[in-house]
Amino acid sequence: MATVFHADDFGITEAQARSILALSDACGGSGAIQSVSIFTNSPAFEASCALARPYVESGALRIGPHINLVEGPSIGHSIKHGRHGGLVDQGGMLALDFVSLLRGALAGEHTQEALAGEVFAECRAQIARFCEAFPEERDHLRLDSHQHVHMIPFVFDAMMNAAAACGCTVTDLRVSAEPLGPHLAAAPGRLASVNAVKNGLLGFLAPHVRHVAPKTCRIPVFCGVMLSGRMDEADAALIARMEDIAAKHGRDLEILTHPIAMQRQECLDPGK
Repeated sequence: MATVFHADDFGITEAQARSILALSDACGGSGAIQSVSIFTNSPAFEASCALARPYVESGALRIGPHINLVEGPSIGHSIKHGRHGGLVDQGGMLALDFVSLLRGALAGEHTQEALAGEVFAECRAQIARFCEAFPEERDHLRLDSHQHVHMIPFVFDAMMNAAAACGCTVTDLRVSAEPLGPHLAAAPGRLASVNAVKNGLLGFLAPHVRHVAPKTCRIPVFCGVMLSGRMDEADAALIARMEDIAAKHGRDLEILTHPIAMQRQECLDPGK
């Protein structure tokens, strides 16, 4: 079993992508990063792909699309811009957030069906763009999402249908529900209540994802929500306890990081 240090949000800017790769021993830098997920709707997507490609082709770096339904420009061209309450606003920007998408899951059948169609179109466009850049990944696609929105059942179903429509085989998948035991044993006083609530909600949503995910799909034990914003506090003792759980279940361990701080004006949607 392996412990994988993963960086989300790769490619917000070209400089940020370079900085993340510099935190990887495997990519000629100095650090533990072995895996990244890239924003396909970023203006820096092509430049970031060019930076990562040599390491992906050599097998030193694992990469996947960071499905983004909540920030920046839409690239799902079949979406009808401007539909009130829809995924995309009149300016072509992704308009919702996790709570809004979750609310959509609780809406009436007609509303949820319409929103699911928009989510499918956006996911398909993002996955297709990723596969154009990294066609070799089509047969062993790794999926996760910005703000963990793929944990919402109808979003997850739309994402998986989009991957299938792109001719992809999903072999690796994040289930963003984190075991509490290691945190409580290591340092219970450092846990933020907002992160505990978030993790509880993701845990509530997780059974659907686990049930629908392909049985052959690798789902690592996950660490990255309970210390969100403070992953530098994930010390050796905590990681060792997480590794014990992963070994017990015969699974890898994924340590999620956002290693490079970004200024608001550098984000994909600075006004959001």
